[in-house]
Amino acid sequence: MSCSFSAPSFVGSMEYGDHVYFFFRETAVEYINCGKRVYSRVARVCKKDQGGSYKHRYSWTSFLKSRLNCSIPGDYPFYFDEIQSISTVQSGVYGGRPEEVLYAVFTTPVNSIPGSAICAFRMTDLVDTFAGAFKHQEDMNSNWLPLKNSQVPSPRPGLCVNDSRQLSDAHLNFIQSHPLMDGAVPSLHGRPLLARTSLRHRFTKIAVDPQVRAADGTLYDVLFIGTDNGRVLKAVNAASGSGTVRAEPVLIEELEVLASGAAITNLLVSRQPDAPPRLIVVTDDEVRALPLHRCGDKALRCADCVRLQDPYCGWEAAGQRCAPVDSPAWPEGVAVVQNVSHGVHPHCAEDDARYEEELYFATIPKSREQDSSDAVYSAKTLAVAVTTTCLLAMVIGFMAGWLFSRRWTRNQQRTKYYETDSTCLKQADTVALPVKTDNRGDIAQTQPNPEPTSFVGNNGKQINIVVNQTKPTLDRKTEIEPGYDTLQKKRSAYL
Repeated sequence: MSCSFSAPSFVGSMEYGDHVYFFFRETAVEYINCGKRVYSRVARVCKKDQGGSYKHRYSWTSFLKSRLNCSIPGDYPFYFDEIQSISTVQSGVYGGRPEEVLYAVFTTPVNSIPGSAICAFRMTDLVDTFAGAFKHQEDMNSNWLPLKNSQVPSPRPGLCVNDSRQLSDAHLNFIQSHPLMDGAVPSLHGRPLLARTSLRHRFTKIAVDPQVRAADGTLYDVLFIGTDNGRVLKAVNAASGSGTVRAEPVLIEELEVLASGAAITNLLVSRQPDAPPRLIVVTDDEVRALPLHRCGDKALRCADCVRLQDPYCGWEAAGQRCAPVDSPAWPEGVAVVQNVSHGVHPHCAEDDARYEEELYFATIPKSREQDSSDAVYSAKTLAVAVTTTCLLAMVIGFMAGWLFSRRWTRNQQRTKYYETDSTCLKQADTVALPVKTDNRGDIAQTQPNPEPTSFVGNNGKQINIVVNQTKPTLDRKTEIEPGYDTLQKKRSAYL
């Protein structure tokens, strides 16, 4: 039956009635046309399933699966799609009537908003889902739609028979091509019993101490939830005794069991006849046992004890202490002061008044400080400040850019002028003028070039250079020989 699963991750199994149920998460085949997504599933097979005949002898003949719906309701429900753990089936009174309930841990995908939730499912709802319509897909590009009852063979696929090897090929072919049910299993309260979004941890395991009796006789399921960073959360549904099916979760306490932050892989409530009840916490490296309650650790007043809303704990007026209500040391005839559903009790009225007074005076400075802060830093003031800052930054940036550009332009002009001047002077130094010398080696009168010498500067413009030379003083009687030589006297150049 490998075609019945799509990359499954199994989290638990159990037997109930004539079937064995498997809980797992897998890639949703009905969502494949819209992308890739993981759904939580519950599947079942008959205990007496022996496979089919001939080519179906190694295949289940009663395998069916359905989706588990753990979501926060709304126009666009928020789903916790990945199941992580299940509890055992608990029998008790839920919503004023006896029910069998299964608790499960769900989380969001790793690349989504980090969230965890605890959902409860009635076993009657779970069984009824497998009696509903089948999902059917006409071809690969079609949507998954419910199949009409007229197209379902008889006897109905999924029911247990005495000898599965006697089933027809049409029956076996149908069960292999239609293992998915159209409806999803709804949660008990229509929403999670407890939901939490946290970047620090996710829920991993759950253990239930069922039907704990409070002082007024109401029965509560106490939930112990393990996390992936070594913590244990203790919670209860405070609405269990209201007679209505609704969720009103109360988080009683959160314990850091493992300082190392190791993930909790299993939880178990142990009740032995000659020992106090314990919570067994299991990790990959160690096992620890914890008491189920810590009534007197921090609750030192009546109001504090009642405000815990812990079914295990109550206030003993005679001894002025918070103690376990099931303790053999509880004084006989002394009433238990406790209120799990609301967390207040008339006996603790004085403590409640003192608590409210302390809370009031403790919050006055904060409220005044907040009011003064709001008066100074209003939305209008903030908008004006931001606008002024932006304009000032723009003006300063413009002025700085303009000054830098102006200074840079001047430096460029000066650099070009000096380069042109230097080039012209170097070219002028190389000009040679013809001179005549006499027999004594003296310099005779030179004949300057009547036309100015032309050069081309770095900027492409023609530069005329006029060279003036100083005439030497010669004797009139001296004859000039026709020889010429280079003039070595100093000269000046004009640009």
